[in-house]
Amino acid sequence: MFSISIIEDNISGSTQTQDVQDVTKLDSSQINHPDETSTGYTASIKGDVNNLNKLKVHDSLKTRSNNEEIKNDKEFNNSEKRGNTIKYWVAGVIWIGLSVALFFIHGKSSQDGDPYQGFKQYINYKARCDHIIQNVELFTRTLTVIGIVFLILQLYLIFIGNHGLFFVDDEEYPLEPQVFNDRDPNSNIITRSQINSHNYDKRKLSKISKSSLLPPDDSYDIITTDQLETPEHRELKNKGVCLICLESYDETHNHIVQLPCAHSFHYKCFVRLRKVKGNRTDFQRPSMICCICTLSLIKYHQYLVDYELDHKQVEFINK
Repeated sequence: MFSISIIEDNISGSTQTQDVQDVTKLDSSQINHPDETSTGYTASIKGDVNNLNKLKVHDSLKTRSNNEEIKNDKEFNNSEKRGNTIKYWVAGVIWIGLSVALFFIHGKSSQDGDPYQGFKQYINYKARCDHIIQNVELFTRTLTVIGIVFLILQLYLIFIGNHGLFFVDDEEYPLEPQVFNDRDPNSNIITRSQINSHNYDKRKLSKISKSSLLPPDDSYDIITTDQLETPEHRELKNKGVCLICLESYDETHNHIVQLPCAHSFHYKCFVRLRKVKGNRTDFQRPSMICCICTLSLIKYHQYLVDYELDHKQVEFINK
């Protein structure tokens, strides 16, 4: 198209030049040769006719070229659309092929070699989900029923407990079984089994426990520092060790507490230990038992009282 425009410019330029030359020739012919004027004019008219014919030819060529370009563009667009359509079809066929292949592979790898096992599992998926939901709902209902029953039982136990229908007062009835004591009244020997099997009045034991932080005086002996120097207690001083602080008695100058079970402690350690859990008032609190063998000092005291025994004249056997 660029070449055609150049040709058109050249033709128009040459036409204008020819017209100027013809006019110049006409002027000169009119002046010098009046007879030749008609001949030159006729030739110029023929040149104009030829130029018009050339322009028509070029216009027809230009129109034909434009039509060919439009046709080529349409063919290119159509071919491009056909190519895209083919690509889409190929991609779809590949996707379907892969899906079918995976389906059969999954079916072959399933149990019993059933190639349709994967498809069956997919069909039964909703049924399995419904079954799981039903199981969860059943489990939730069961827990709800159990919780309601448990709550009712708790309320019932609280009700009968507050009204004295279920619980028993420890101070009203003895905790240990009633055993007849075969102790010889003339014997001065007391055993631990006799103390444990004796039938105590729990109210008396509780009263003694609440009356003091320390056990009764007749349930232990105090050995002073002066008594430790006597031959009777010299061995205890030289070899004895406080079972609370683990210090030997010969290194400290303190009174010693000796229990009926033969366990001994520094007096200050014994008092300090009695204050442990001092807010308790039952006869089994730490201040009323031996911290080594758990002998109940209150029961020991009450046993002496019940049988009217003097703690200085009895012999205790810790078994």
